Amino acid sequence: MENFKELFLRKWQQQSLKDKLYWMRVLFAAIGAIISTIIRPVLISPYADSIFMPIQHPSLIASLVAVFIIVVPSTLVIYFYLKIKPDMVGGWKSYITSGLPAGLFLWLTFWTILYNVILSLSPSVSITQLFGYYGLPF
Repeated sequence: MENFKELFLRKWQQQSLKDKLYWMRVLFAAIGAIISTIIRPVLISPYADSIFMPIQHPSLIASLVAVFIIVVPSTLVIYFYLKIKPDMVGGWKSYITSGLPAGLFLWLTFWTILYNVILSLSPSVSITQLFGYYGLPF
């Protein structure tokens, strides 16, 4: 029986370039959801008041950061690490938008679920208190 890594690599190599673009967007959407879940409470925490005082809508900042994470770093990883160029998939339009709608909806779903799970587990605890509890500097 093959181990997971060999199976994954074999399946990854069999996929088309557009499928690889799609899965990278999905991966970065999940990462963006985790970061958005962490960023939003940090922006409204009492410790960050002096830095982020003019920010009225921390959800907007968290969502803009996530969209940036879904588009820019995923495109850089696809271009420089996977070596998939725009002309290989049909131009820049197809290169940027491939997997983008699915990534955005996946990010929104993950962000909603993660944020509600955190609120249901500890409604009165801020993310900075959780960092302090685990000994992480913040």
